[in-house]
Amino acid sequence: KGRRITEAQALFQMVDPLVQKFSENTKRKQNFTIRLLAGHAAVAESRQQWDQAQEWLEKWVEVAPESAAAHQRLGSTLFQNDKPREAFEMFTKGRELNSELQHPYVALAQLFSRAGDTAKAQKAFEKAYEEDKNDAKTSRAYAEWLIQQGKLDQAQTIAKAVLDQDANSITALLLDGIVAQMQGQTEQAKQSMTKIISLDPSHFTATDLLALILIQSN
Repeated sequence: KGRRITEAQALFQMVDPLVQKFSENTKRKQNFTIRLLAGHAAVAESRQQWDQAQEWLEKWVEVAPESAAAHQRLGSTLFQNDKPREAFEMFTKGRELNSELQHPYVALAQLFSRAGDTAKAQKAFEKAYEEDKNDAKTSRAYAEWLIQQGKLDQAQTIAKAVLDQDANSITALLLDGIVAQMQGQTEQAKQSMTKIISLDPSHFTATDLLALILIQSN
């Protein structure tokens, strides 16, 4: 793995002057530049050279201010450089550019969780859920984290809140069923998985979990 990273860095360094000299097409040059900056940043990120990664990503944002991906990656790097507030600002901008991205507080919470700061992760997830509880992705991220923390009752409460708004939410049904099974509520788990399959017969996870539930039952 390290050898490939070194080779990648050498290739990016070799291509760098070629991109600088390219002048045939402005749009193509911008695309080449973005790929080059993203590649340099990826090398630095893989080596956890966060200061260097930040420099490359800031250049990417400057060249392509409309890129949600650039803002997201810069946010993650800023967090690694002990700048959570600036990271949150980048995540916010990224979501403004692409509404499909996760809530900024969810992104921050997941980074805090990976860093082992459970208290700050909990606080960030709570703020995300408070601001965006009607978004299924936000609810799912928070509920999944609660399951990982062993807070099953809270996770099930969130799943049921989503189901109150949309009784056919596959995401909420799956979470509700998983938590129910973990709590020994086999019948509830079976009902949730069965409903998912009725809504989406090709749903592999629900089919697999229902099979396991039936195997363990009488």
